[in-house]
Amino acid sequence: MAWRGYDSRTLPTIQRTLSDLLCCISLQEVLYIYNHRFLHTPLMFKYHKLHHQWHSPIAITAAYCHPVEHLTANVFPILMDL
Repeated sequence: MAWRGYDSRTLPTIQRTLSDLLCCISLQEVLYIYNHRFLHTPLMFKYHKLHHQWHSPIAITAAYCHPVEHLTANVFPILMDL
C-alpha cells in the first residue's frame, strides 16, 4: 500500500524521521531569519514597517503585515515546501 510516495513496508526509521524533522526546522529558522533581515533593508522596509507600527502585546499583531511581506515571509516558504 503506497501513501504519499512511501511504501508502508519501507517507511523511514524513527531516527531518520527525527533527523529530517530537525534539519527541516533548522533550515526554516535560518531562512526566516535571513528573510526578516532582508525585510529590514531600505528596499523592503517600506513594506515591513507596517508590522512594526503595533506595540500591543497580543499575538495577532505579530501576523499584521503588508501583503508583500506576507508573500515573502509566509506564502513563498509554504509553496516551496519549507
